[in-house]
Amino acid sequence: MEDESAELEQHLEAAKERLHETLEAVNNKVERVQNRLSPERMLKRHLGTSICVACATGFMIGMLDRRFIILGAMIGGMSGAVRKRMLTADDESLEHEH
Repeated sequence: MEDESAELEQHLEAAKERLHETLEAVNNKVERVQNRLSPERMLKRHLGTSICVACATGFMIGMLDRRFIILGAMIGGMSGAVRKRMLTADDESLEHEH
């Protein structure tokens, strides 16, 4: 009876260890996927396209109705701010790597 109990405890401990390893692997994968799909990273990878789309959208909105020209300017300004922030973040990450 004691042998069975000790054996069951060993199996339980081994199962717990495998569960922790699996959970750690899943958490690591989730973190990697979140990093890959983060909006900041997407903007960094496609910065030029994002800015062109934002500017074109702002231009089109401004051309549809003169009252929306301010909205177009705001979109263009925001895209410029995002670009500046992304470039600053890239510079900081390069400094940390060295």
